[in-house]
Amino acid sequence: MATLDPLPTAEVTQSLVHAEMAGPLAQWKRRTNIEKILIEVRDSLPYAARGRWGQLSDWQVRTLNAAKAAIQQLRDQATMEEIRTAADRAGDAIAREFGHHQACEKMASSVYLRGGCNEDDQEARQAVLKVLTALPVGSNEKRMTETRDAALAPFHQRIADRQARERDRANREVVVGHAAFPSDFPREDKARAIAAARKALDTLPQGASMEALAQARDRVFAPLLATHSQSKQKAELVNAGVREIFPYLLKLQSETRLGGTGTAWGLDGRITPVIRKRLEAELRGQEAPEEVAKRVRKMVREELDIAPKAVARA
Repeated sequence: MATLDPLPTAEVTQSLVHAEMAGPLAQWKRRTNIEKILIEVRDSLPYAARGRWGQLSDWQVRTLNAAKAAIQQLRDQATMEEIRTAADRAGDAIAREFGHHQACEKMASSVYLRGGCNEDDQEARQAVLKVLTALPVGSNEKRMTETRDAALAPFHQRIADRQARERDRANREVVVGHAAFPSDFPREDKARAIAAARKALDTLPQGASMEALAQARDRVFAPLLATHSQSKQKAELVNAGVREIFPYLLKLQSETRLGGTGTAWGLDGRITPVIRKRLEAELRGQEAPEEVAKRVRKMVREELDIAPKAVARA
């Protein structure tokens, strides 16, 4: 028998090597193709959804994860066409979500509240963006507009309430500030009157009419003004009464009724302060000038102990 050669031929060796390498190589090619598909789907997002300066955006990361998850749901022997279709569908879903988010941001950023301040606008935009992004992707403009308006309703009401409070406060200040006081009304009394009027207006509900506010103010001011007027009239009557003293003393002197009590000039300086105090204590400010003059003449006689002049009988 011939000696057997245990070594395979070159052809057999080559076949064995190819068979051994075929499995891993195919797997490597499959993984490479899948990664290529994932990268293509990632970079197919709208430009605004992509990152900058070599950094991936959150949208690109989400797209990769969504496409990867979609591919993993396929059977192990899925074709590359099936893999691409699954990845594209996942990428399209993220792209639609990005478009929805962009539309939401655009609508929210256009919110400006009439009569509102910058803080109102910022808070309202955040609230609108929150409710809009909660809508299903693909919601039409009508639904988005209705959702926005519903979210803005509380803000409009808040601004309206604030403006009403501001108008009411301004009306109250106008009513109090336009109160007319006599030029000689004491400053301290005026300050107390205004404080009392403000307190009275505080009892009225918000939105009370200007007429109601003015009436409440006048109810406070009326007795104060009346007291001032009466005090002023009383002071005028007292002064008028005092002016009657010296002429009456001269008259008594001409009638030789002063006796030894002194001269009209001297007596005027002595009894005038006394009679002034009596008038200030006794007058109310409502007496007629003739009544005051008569009372002064009586006081002069009383102070000087002079009897009334007898009335001659017919």
